[in-house]
Amino acid sequence: MSKLKETNETIKIKNEPNEGWVKVKQKGKIPKPTYQNCCAYDEKSMWWFGGKNETSLNNSLFNLDLESFTWKKFKKPPKEELVQTQWPESRCYHTCVCLLNKLYLFGGISNGQYLNDLWVFDFIQEKWKQLQIQGAPEERCYHGMVTFQNSFYIFGGMNKDELLLSDFWEFDCIKRIWKKITPKGEIPSGRKFFSCSVIGPFLYIFGGETSTKIVNDLYKYEYGTNQFFLITETNGNKPKARKNHNSVSFREKLFISGGSGENMYNDLHLYNTDTNTWELLSCEQFYSKRSQHKLIIHNERIILYGGYDETILNDLYYYPIGDMNVYIETEQIMKDMHNLFLNEKFADLDIQTSNEGNEDNEREIEKENVEEKEKEKEKEKEKGLGKGNIKAHWCILNARIPQWNDLLISTSNNLNMIETKFQKEKTKVIRSILIYLYTDNCELSIHTIPEILDLIRISESLELVRLTVLSEIALIKMITSDNVLDLMSSSEQLSLFSLRNHCFSYILNHREILFQKGMQLNKFPHEFLMELFKGSSSTSETNGIKIKIPKSTYLQDLEKLQNNLSQTNGVAIYAHKGILAAHSGVFSQSKISKEKSPEIFTDRSPRRPEVLRTMIKFLYSGRIDHIQQLPDIALELIGAVEDYQLTLKSLEEVCINIVKRVGNINNILTILSVAHEASSLSLKRYAMDFIIHNKEYILKTEIFEQINNVQLLHEIIKLLVDEQN
Repeated sequence: MSKLKETNETIKIKNEPNEGWVKVKQKGKIPKPTYQNCCAYDEKSMWWFGGKNETSLNNSLFNLDLESFTWKKFKKPPKEELVQTQWPESRCYHTCVCLLNKLYLFGGISNGQYLNDLWVFDFIQEKWKQLQIQGAPEERCYHGMVTFQNSFYIFGGMNKDELLLSDFWEFDCIKRIWKKITPKGEIPSGRKFFSCSVIGPFLYIFGGETSTKIVNDLYKYEYGTNQFFLITETNGNKPKARKNHNSVSFREKLFISGGSGENMYNDLHLYNTDTNTWELLSCEQFYSKRSQHKLIIHNERIILYGGYDETILNDLYYYPIGDMNVYIETEQIMKDMHNLFLNEKFADLDIQTSNEGNEDNEREIEKENVEEKEKEKEKEKEKGLGKGNIKAHWCILNARIPQWNDLLISTSNNLNMIETKFQKEKTKVIRSILIYLYTDNCELSIHTIPEILDLIRISESLELVRLTVLSEIALIKMITSDNVLDLMSSSEQLSLFSLRNHCFSYILNHREILFQKGMQLNKFPHEFLMELFKGSSSTSETNGIKIKIPKSTYLQDLEKLQNNLSQTNGVAIYAHKGILAAHSGVFSQSKISKEKSPEIFTDRSPRRPEVLRTMIKFLYSGRIDHIQQLPDIALELIGAVEDYQLTLKSLEEVCINIVKRVGNINNILTILSVAHEASSLSLKRYAMDFIIHNKEYILKTEIFEQINNVQLLHEIIKLLVDEQN
C-alpha cells in the first residue's frame, strides 16, 4: 500500500458516484465482430448492415430488439436469385438511417470503388429496393447522415479523388427527390470521420478529421433559417480533438463518445444545448477504449455497440441516463442565497448562539487601524465569523434539514426550540452550518480542529450527512504526526470511520509515532492496541482510501420547498419572500409585510398566472425541464429577465432555444412579434431569417395580415427587398 504523506495526497475522493456502463448479454444470431458498418434506430430496435471483418467485406442485415437484446439475421437470397431480388453489395464506411418505416442506405466503399447508390429496405415487406434517382450527390465515404422531418440529410465525407467534402444534401423521402442545399453562415470545412446529430430543428456536427488535422470544433445548423454557426464559446471542458467517435441526442442534450485523437478514448461527454455547457459523464474503464463504434438511445439508455480497439468488437453496453433533470446557474443561485443570508432580507428567525471562541479573533482586529478593522469585519462576516444572534430564514432550514422538513413554526414552542437549539454552540460554527444550508458550501479552512469536530457533532445531530463527510475530509487533510493520536481518539468517540482508517494508516506509515508517543497510546482500548501492533508488524504498505461524498440534494431541496407550497386559482400564487428577493431586483426592493408567511405576490405584468408560476419555479432551483415541454409558456417568459431584474439571466436563452425548437411557418410571426415587444434581438433575428428562408411559402399565405406593428412590417419588407437584390 502506498504511503500517506503529510499532505495526504493519496486520499481519493469520489464525488457523486455514477452507475456507469453495463455490459449486455446478447441473444439470438449475434453478428460476428465487424466494424466500418452502419447502424440505425427505429424507436424499438437497431438495424445493422455491412462492414468489414478481418478478411473481407459483407452485406449482411441484422436487427436487434432493444427490449430483449435479441438479434435477428435477415436471409440473403441465393446468388442466382439476386437478379430478380435486389440486395445491396458488400461495403464499408457507408451510412444508414430509419425513416417512415424504412431503412435508407447510402454510399460507402466496395472493393475500392466509391459508391453513391441509394437503397431502401421496407420493414413490412422485408425487401430491399434500389432507388434510381437523378441528381444524387457524388460518390463518397466517411460522410454523415441524419433525419429531419420527412427527409434525410448528408454532409461531407471523402470522394473518389480522396478530396474532403463540405457539401450538404437533402433527400425528400415523400417526393423522392435529391436537393443540394446552399447554406449560409459559417460552413464547416471539408472533413471525414466526424459525428452529427439532430436536436429539434438543429443539426450539430462535432470534430472529425480535416485536410490538416483532427479537430474538436462544434457547428450548429438551423433548418428553419438555413444557416451554419460555429459555436466557439462554451462552458465546461470540451472533449479533446477526435475522429471516428460517435454522437447521439436526447431532448436538448448531445452525447459524444469515444474515438481516437492523441489517444484512443472511452469517455462520454454531454453537451447541453440550452446551457451551452459541456460535462464529462464517464471516463471509467467499463469497456475498452475504441473508435468506429455505434451509439443509439432507447428508453433513456445510451446503447453502445462494437467498434475497434486494435481488435474488431461485437460487444454491447448501455449507459442509463434517466430523466437527467437539468439545473442551470447553480453558482449564481448559491451566490444569491449567500447574499440573502448576509443581507438578512425578510429573515424570520433569530437564532441564539454562544459568543465563546471569538475572543482571539477580536484581539487581532484591535491591533489594526480603524479602516483595516472595518475591512476585517466585512471579511469576517462573509466567512461566517462574528458573534451574537444570527438572522435566518425558516424556509431554508425547513427545506435543508431532514428532521425539520415537516416541522411547523406556527406554534411558539417550535419557534422557541429552533431559535434556542444552538444557544450553547459557538457562533462561528453555527454560522458555517447555516452558510452550508444556504449555499451547499462550507469554508472549513477557517476552522480549527476542535471547531470542525463541533461542526461534525452538530451536523450529525441534524442528519446533514454530506456536511459531515466534507468536514471529515477536512480533518483528514489536517492529519500530522503531532495530532494523529488525538484525531484517532476523536474518530472513535464520534464514530468517524473514514477518519479512523486514515489515522490508522498514517500511524502505520509513520511508525516512529509508536515510539515517540508510546505513553499517549495507553489511553486507547486494548483491542485497538492489538490491532495497531499487528498492523505495525506487517511489511506491506497501506493504500490510499477512497471516500465517497454523498450526492448533493441542494437544488432538489429548494425545488421541493416550492413544490410543497399550495397554489391558488386566479392571478396570485404563493412563494417565499426570501427566495424571490434573492434572485429578483423587483422583489428585493419591495416593502412587504411580515405578517404572512408565505406572502402572496401579484403579477406585475400581463403575463398569465401559470407563466409567472413557471418563472418562480425556475427561481427556486434553476430547473428547466418543466419549461421544455411548455413552449407557449417559454415564449411568454421572453423578456421576464429584464422585467423582474432577475439574476438568473440564462432563463432568457433557455426560453429562446425552446421557442426555436417549435418554430414553424404557422407561428413564426407570433414569435417575431413577441421578440420585438420584448426587445429580444437574438430571437428577433432568428424569426427574420426564418421568414426570409421560407419566403416562398409565407408569401403565399395571408400570414402578414396578422402583423399589426407598422415598424415591424417595414423591417420585414426591407429584408425581403434586400434578399432579392
